[in-house]
Amino acid sequence: MSENNQNFTKVDLAEFTDEVLLPAMEKIIDDKLDPLVQKLNSIEIEINRIKDTLEKIDKRTDEDIKANYQEIADLKKRISELENKVKILQPKN
Repeated sequence: MSENNQNFTKVDLAEFTDEVLLPAMEKIIDDKLDPLVQKLNSIEIEINRIKDTLEKIDKRTDEDIKANYQEIADLKKRISELENKVKILQPKN
């Protein structure tokens, strides 16, 4: 070994890792993950919009079903009334 070479201890290697390698690795990972995190956030926003829309559709559907049941009940009542009128108007034998 030449005289210019330095002997590195485990402590030196640990300090280099903490001060240089780990921050560099964190930056590389962050740079790769940031676009994915942003995409996931936009997907989450879109999912929430879809959920809101589905809830509105579900609510409208429930209201439509209730209105249809009410309309059916009204029609049944009207049919019954008309049947009674027909019975009254039919000639008696």
